[in-house]
Amino acid sequence: MLLDAYTGVGTFAILLAPSVKRVIAVEESSAAVADAKQNAGDLQNLEFVLGRTEDVLRNLPVKPDVVVLDPPRSGCQPRALESLIEMAPSRVAYVSCDAETLGRDLKILCQGGYRLDEVAPLDMFPQTHHVECVALLSRGESSSQPGPAILTLASASPRRRELMDLLGLEFAITPADLDEDSLLGESPVEMVERLSRQKALAVAAGMESGLVIGADSTVVFEVQAVGKPVDDDDARRMLRMLSGTTHHVSTGITVVDAASGQILSDAMTSQISLRDLTDQEIEASIASGVPRDKAGAYAVQDTDLRPAADWEGCYNNIVGLPICRLLEMLQELGYLLPDGWTVPDAVACGDDCPTVSAQLQEGSP
Repeated sequence: MLLDAYTGVGTFAILLAPSVKRVIAVEESSAAVADAKQNAGDLQNLEFVLGRTEDVLRNLPVKPDVVVLDPPRSGCQPRALESLIEMAPSRVAYVSCDAETLGRDLKILCQGGYRLDEVAPLDMFPQTHHVECVALLSRGESSSQPGPAILTLASASPRRRELMDLLGLEFAITPADLDEDSLLGESPVEMVERLSRQKALAVAAGMESGLVIGADSTVVFEVQAVGKPVDDDDARRMLRMLSGTTHHVSTGITVVDAASGQILSDAMTSQISLRDLTDQEIEASIASGVPRDKAGAYAVQDTDLRPAADWEGCYNNIVGLPICRLLEMLQELGYLLPDGWTVPDAVACGDDCPTVSAQLQEGSP
């Protein structure tokens, strides 16, 4: 059985009726229902119901196998989506010309156990911000559900792997092999956001489902990006240059839904002040090998060198992966954290993190 919600004059219901056993079409405008019945002609398997979709769905006596949603630009009412999720039809086709309300409703459906299989845009409203989209969803294990390797870290960084391990969420590692040079005229923040996006997209291209996390970090000193040292002499130069200075660390972060192609990208910047490092400390650090794969040739979490005198902003952002922002982005894409899960103390950012501060302000009365 097919349910055509918001049927209007019956366009979809009439077109699809010959392909299914039964169609129930819902419309709240009596004039539209009258026109729809006239348009339907002699179709015997098509029933029109006058009423608001959110009311009809709650009292529908039969469970539909497939549902077509074509709501007004304001999208579906929450009660309609709740009833739809409860009925759990195997397939849903959602037609919309408003990207904002479409995204809002798709998020609710994906959190309710649906997988977003495809979104096809159609430019039916030239020179306006409206784009007609048809989204296809199927019931079953959603890419938003936690499970083995549902999260993939597109990075070989041991620090990012350690942070992900501390979260206690299952994930896989598939490093992206990319040229990490900056582009002409590109700022450090633009560079790390671009590289994080390229890493995530490169790995997601080889996957059918799952959420792929890309990240890239750089030290920013006097408006210039300070990358990884090419050798020990370069590490020595960097450490001497940064010793006793206040500078910044910027990290770009991207999450890609491999199934839908949806992309979220952002960049965060934290401020850090290094203490004055002695030549002996610098040489000992170089001998340990720590600077070799670190932007700026140091690690804020290095318990031997202990380079930081102070910092402002997200600490994990300085390490290389802003967990606070990552969790926000994962949930924006429908990822469901395990019941009862909380952020482990080992990766908690602290109240001075801008993301955490914003969350606290939103939660305050």
